[in-house]
Amino acid sequence: PAVAYLFAAETADRDGKWKESINALVLEGLSALGREDARAFQAARRTSLASRPDDAGSRPVAEIGGEPITELDLQSFARRMVTAQLAPQRNMMTADAFGKLVDAQLESFRTPEGRRQLLDAYLGQELLYREALAGRQFDRKEVQEQIAEVRRQILGNAFVDDYVGRNLHVSDTDVQNAYEAHKAEYVEPEAVKVEVLAVDTADAKKQASEALDAGTDFAKVREQFSTIRATPGEPALFDEWITREARVPLAADSKAVLAHLWTLNRGEVSKKWFEGEGGRWLRFRLVEHRKERPLTLAECRDRVERDLRLRKQEDLLKELQRSLEAKYKVVVHEAEPTKGSDGGAAKGQPATRK
Repeated sequence: PAVAYLFAAETADRDGKWKESINALVLEGLSALGREDARAFQAARRTSLASRPDDAGSRPVAEIGGEPITELDLQSFARRMVTAQLAPQRNMMTADAFGKLVDAQLESFRTPEGRRQLLDAYLGQELLYREALAGRQFDRKEVQEQIAEVRRQILGNAFVDDYVGRNLHVSDTDVQNAYEAHKAEYVEPEAVKVEVLAVDTADAKKQASEALDAGTDFAKVREQFSTIRATPGEPALFDEWITREARVPLAADSKAVLAHLWTLNRGEVSKKWFEGEGGRWLRFRLVEHRKERPLTLAECRDRVERDLRLRKQEDLLKELQRSLEAKYKVVVHEAEPTKGSDGGAAKGQPATRK
């Protein structure tokens, strides 16, 4: 098609001599073909690139039917995708913190493998979209209804994001007061650290038990019999603190293991074997036992601020709901259940709430 030749000419026009003419012809051609969605896409893309003709973002990274997909297209797609994925966290932090979180996530696309995955995702989405347009999927009633519903959700969410962003403010004093009011919630829980001796056979279990009973150091017994070795991958299983409510790695019955671990003193080895996953048998040595302690504000400030923002957002949305109901004169007619013989409304009797 003629539009494809225009895209090819655009790629060849490296000095931008014919840029304005090609832009106009591309948009005119898409309109003549009835491709208004594609025309809108191209109009937006060309407008965004117009002020940056020499920028590295205009470098093509792929083509679809002769139409260039630029570095700017790819990076814009990545930012939109990551921002959408992180959207639930937007109002839980400052705009600056959210921007840094998005930027941190975008770093994963800077590796060769990450860029390849990003390009595959872009092309896959774009090709499906174009094929859907070509197949006139938007003519189907159910598709139009879904588009309308998604549009309502997007617009509603955009309004809420803007409303909350304009009205939710958190100062250092607010954070300090919230911490003082909810200090009991911000604690470092009681927890233990352990080492594990895991064996796979009855014979190994018997020999390890005899060695421990004879007073052999736990580390030496582990070295000789344990199937969990100090390899780069394995230590992570027991590097973390284990709380009373946690799952003990490898254990078939975490509750039983935890109840026993809480009776041990530091450096003490469990008195019995515990059944493990995959037919293993486990014994533990208590490395460290920490008591519960309150966290200082410095240690939990991010959590305090996040919780405060959640509470403030909930209050703001309730206030917004009430104000909008008043603005649009909402009247709710509810069917209440049957009440007793005290003169209440009968089953199904409408009750008006203003």
